[in-house]
Amino acid sequence: MLNDNLSRKFEQITGLNFSNFYAVYKPKLIWHLTKYTKDQEIAEDFADDAFTQALLKIDNFNAEKSQIHTWIYKIAENLVKKEYKDRKRLNVVSMDKQNDDNLNLTTVISNSLVYDDVKTEQDLILLKKVELVKEAIQRLPDKYKHVMVLREIENKTYLDIADICKKEYSIKLDDETFKLEDTPEFLSLELENNSSVSSYVIFTYKNHYDKEIVIEFEILPQTIFNINREEISNINDIEIYSIGSLIGVYKTTTNLSTIKSQISKGRQLIQSMVNKKFKLLDEHGLN
Repeated sequence: MLNDNLSRKFEQITGLNFSNFYAVYKPKLIWHLTKYTKDQEIAEDFADDAFTQALLKIDNFNAEKSQIHTWIYKIAENLVKKEYKDRKRLNVVSMDKQNDDNLNLTTVISNSLVYDDVKTEQDLILLKKVELVKEAIQRLPDKYKHVMVLREIENKTYLDIADICKKEYSIKLDDETFKLEDTPEFLSLELENNSSVSSYVIFTYKNHYDKEIVIEFEILPQTIFNINREEISNINDIEIYSIGSLIGVYKTTTNLSTIKSQISKGRQLIQSMVNKKFKLLDEHGLN
């Protein structure tokens, strides 16, 4: 995952490198969750959600009560149970499958065969399906293509994709108070004070003990102020008090719910594009 700040905190608390831990335990967790979901794609989504929650809540992990992998397994199981209770999602056909058409994008792409080791017609059909899905991804509107390439082809996690899909807002203020939006997704803030008086930016955030902290930064005349989420995190609120002229750039990630919505819609669009071609391949082969 790309969130280096959280990954470092994970290693400090557990003594384990998160990337290595994730690579080893994600396949195991997916297999474990398929016993509940009966669907690999749904299980993979829950597994990614569990690892994301584990990173965000790593301060709550107690090594005296459980091992880190059992703690994450428990998070995953709770997510599955909550989803089932709230939306009755389990035992419902995946959005990437329709009857027996084998439209599971993750299965089609990640399990594709090595091209120089093809032996059967089924292998060739599978490879053809891989190419059809990849071509369909490239024909998607840009809004969906970027996230689908990251998710289905590059196998990025949702948290990675949120980090990669940055949003940027221009700031131009003159003697006014301004509150920034999307602060939980804060990445960085740069402000340039070209006036002859100081301006101020106030951050409200929570520390490791869940206590709310307020910190004020002075932006001196004719200086540039820079801060990023490596320096301050768990932000609830950012307010800028300009006394004179301020210009700058505010950057955020895209929130996870938006990423999931875009991926869900992208999968539906791909399914509509490849459905008929998949059926022809299944019924008539490559002829």
